[in-house]
Parts: sequence; structure tokens; C-alpha cells
Amino acid sequence: MRKISSISSLWGREYGLEEKPFDILKSKNVNTSSKYSPDGGFGKGQSILIDPIIKATHKYIDILDNKSHIGAIGSIEDSICVELQSKSEDIRQILFYNKVSGRCLACDYDTKNNTCNEYKLRSTRNPKGKKGSILFLAMMNQILEDNEALSIFNEYKLHIEEIKNLDEVAIKLMATFCDNVYRRILKEDIKLLIPESLPLEKINVEDLDNKKIAYTKLLAGKFKIVKEIEEKKKQTESLTIHPGEFVLNLSRELTEYEKNQIIKLPDSHRVSKIERRICKEIKRNWDNSEMKIVNILLEGDSGSGKTQMAKALSHNLGLPYTKITCFSDMDKSDVLGSILPVADNENNSYDKEIEYKYFPSEIVKAFTEGYLLEIQEPTVIRDSAVLMILNSALESDGTINLPTGVVHRHPDFIAVITTNRNYIGCRPLNEALRDRIQHSEKMDLPEREVMIERAIAKTGFDNVELVTKLVDAIIVLDECATTNAIHGVAGMRSLFFWLEAIKNGEDIRESMYYKVIYKITTNPDEIRILEEAVENNTSLFIETQRRR
Repeated sequence: MRKISSISSLWGREYGLEEKPFDILKSKNVNTSSKYSPDGGFGKGQSILIDPIIKATHKYIDILDNKSHIGAIGSIEDSICVELQSKSEDIRQILFYNKVSGRCLACDYDTKNNTCNEYKLRSTRNPKGKKGSILFLAMMNQILEDNEALSIFNEYKLHIEEIKNLDEVAIKLMATFCDNVYRRILKEDIKLLIPESLPLEKINVEDLDNKKIAYTKLLAGKFKIVKEIEEKKKQTESLTIHPGEFVLNLSRELTEYEKNQIIKLPDSHRVSKIERRICKEIKRNWDNSEMKIVNILLEGDSGSGKTQMAKALSHNLGLPYTKITCFSDMDKSDVLGSILPVADNENNSYDKEIEYKYFPSEIVKAFTEGYLLEIQEPTVIRDSAVLMILNSALESDGTINLPTGVVHRHPDFIAVITTNRNYIGCRPLNEALRDRIQHSEKMDLPEREVMIERAIAKTGFDNVELVTKLVDAIIVLDECATTNAIHGVAGMRSLFFWLEAIKNGEDIRESMYYKVIYKITTNPDEIRILEEAVENNTSLFIETQRRR
């Protein structure tokens, strides 16, 4: 095996330009260069137009534009699988490229005879071999991870769609793109190993039939020969909850009013691993008084689904739901309830009698009657006396000393504490309060597949490919904000409204700012960091024909 070099037969100067419309040029030399050129960047050096890179670029554009007869690109772990229609109608080229090692396996698949033939690259000994555009097609997603390459690709694609012919702008853009790819391969930023004067390591029919050559994620296009690996879901982690599966054996019969307080989940709800795990833990220990799980902590960023999770627990466990939102100036009466004057409306005289009546808080109501109570943001409470009351209430045999007397914790009462992480105005959760928690979850964005399903169900937008790209962008923005200490969040709410805007005809990039990025930050430096994260780590802004 050899590393591809400046004298490689794949881009040797002795080969002419065959890919249209560049085939009319007399010279492959262009006075331009990429930022990776030793001469220091765009327009300062000289590049050569490399025919297989040009052809691979055109094929990639065709695949992105949904010309399904061209071929497809998919990925499986560190490998890229490419299927490409040959000039011969009966032959499809198949290549399996490992982007870590640079190793390639390939074949010419004969669709009539169901046979795999060797894929021979051209060389000094075999000048009639293939020029290897499929190699660069396989590397295209990796090529476009570079800012310069992505920017040039997008500009070139838009330009040739407008002018339809070859001009100086198209020539310079393509030459710069070729130089970018060529020099990154020489530097081994992109790995590529090919055999000296021999065919590429052959893919056999058995490899295709046994799905050794396959993909788990479709990147673009449509495969005809190569098949997708069907990943079997673990039965123990099935992301479904059957009706009544986790309903608790309560200590009393619910009234009609209480039954109506049980949350009814929307059709867009999708079960997550965390939801299923919490329900299993509560159900399993419900009848064990010493190990009963009745205090749960959900800690995470805004938009990570904490309140949705609390409501899902109400639905799955069969408990009426109520909540209280804490605030900094919260005092005892907000927890214990209040005794307030009430006028006697039955007395028609002008001198109405005034009575005093106790009104319980939502906390007391849930505590004494056996509800699922969501306690939102207790980390903002400043009064230590209020925290002491909460600490007492959250004991497994807790009590609250009310103005009307002492009340005891109902055996069906479940407290779900939901709090943000490290937000302005929030303090670390009181150690005594945290110690009373029997189950804690770090709430991040849901699993990628769950995000995709929820977004489609919520908005009715069924372009799975585009929804997947938006989800990937949200995940990247969320991770970037955390990594760079940007105090903002890209969450499910942002995803829903971004997708809704696109569904109604808004531009993908423009709407990303006012639906997602400006919710995270309006600082110009931080915005640029977020922009680069999306451009470098997703394929969202590789210009594609928008299909709505």
C-alpha cells in the first residue's frame, strides 16, 4: 500500500480533462491556491484542475439534488460506503472507505450476472484503468468538514446552477477546491491508501450478502445494491410504554376530579430511555416501604424536557399532577398555605360577618392527598426557613406543621424536583434537600432518534432527511454553547419553532438565527463560534435543493 503523493497517477499532469464542461480547457494550470498552499492562500500560488476530483464533485451535487439513479453515500462507524452508477448501465461501482486508516475496498458490481469484478485504478502500467473519482466521492463528507472547502463548494454549486456554462469564476473556484483536497491528502489530514499498480482490495458478493459492506446511516442518495444494516433494538430497553404498564397500586381510589388531573400526553410525545428507567424504578420499589422511590431530581438545561418528564410520570404512574414554581422571595406562607379573611355571603345585612379560613398551598394539597408534585427551581429560594420546611416534607415519613395542626405525608405522594444547571440566580441545590432524593437524572437533550420522532410528530413536517439535519445542528449548538461557556441553550423548544418556520417557507439559515442562535446569545463573538460549529460539524448548509 502507498500513500497518495504528488506524482500519483490519479492526478498526474499527463492526463487531460475529461469531465464536462472543463474538457474544453487547454491547460489544467490555474493561478490560484487554497489556504493549504505553501505560497500562502487564495490567488497566491498555482493549482491544477484534477479531473477525478471535478467528477466526484459533480456526482456529489447530483446525489444531493436527489438524482437517485446516480448513486448514494452512507456511513457505518468510521467507514463510508459509496455506490455509483458506471458508464455501463449494467455496472455499479461500490467502494468502502475507512476514513481513519485510508484503506479502500472496491468492486465493479455486474447487476446482470450478480458478480463482483476488480476495480483497477489507472497507473503507469495500466493507463486505461479508472481515474478513481469514486475515491473522492467517498471522502466528500470529510472534505467538506473544512471551512474553506465547504465555502468553495457551496459557492461553486450555486454559481454553476446560475450560469450553466464555464467561466473564469467557476474555473478558479474548482481549481482552489482541487488544491484544498490535494494538499490536505498530502498532509495526511485526509487519509488515503491505494495499492501500487494493483487493483483495490476486492469486495466480494458474499460481503454484500452478509452485509459486511453496508451502512447504518444514509448520508445522501439512494442505494440499490448495498443494503442497510438493521440494528436490533434491545428488548429490555424498548422505547415504548404500554397502557397501564407502570400504573401504581395506590392506597386509595381516585375521585373523578383526581382522575382528570392525571396528565394526558400529546400525540407528539415519544418515550425516552430516562422516562422508562424512572418508571421501572418507581414501580419496582413501590410496595417496599424502606426502598420506596418518592423523591426524584431532574437537573438540566432549559428545554431538556424536565417538565415534560414530570408530566409523563403522572401519565405513566396514574397519579394526579400539580406543580409549584419557586421564586427568590418565597416565604413560609407560600409553602404552608395561608389563613385569610372570608366574608359571609349568606348574611344579607350590611354588617357582614368576617370569618377566617385556611387555604392550603399546592404543596400541602399534594402532600396530604397523594399527588405527583413538580417543584420547579427550588435553587432560587433565599429563605432558609422555607428550605427547612421542604426538607421535612421530603422525608419518607415527613410531616408539615400547619396553622391548623400537623399533617403527615400521604403514602402516594411523589415529589419531582426540576431545576436548571448553573443559571444566573440559581444556587447549588441544598445538600440536605439533595440527600433526601432517591433517584436523580442529569437531563440533557433526548436521544437523537427521539428528537427526530418528536419533531416530526409535533410539527407534522415529514422530510426526515431535513429534520435529521436540524436535530444534528441543535445537538452541535448545545454542545458548543456548553464547551465555550456560552450562557444559553439550544433545546427542543428551539427545534420545534425552527422547524415550524421552515415548514412555512422561511429560509433555513436565516431562521436559525431568530429561532435558535439569538435565543442562546446575541454577542457577535459567541455567534461566530456557534456558526462555525454548525458549519464544521454538520452537513446542514451544504446547499441542497430544498424539498418541502
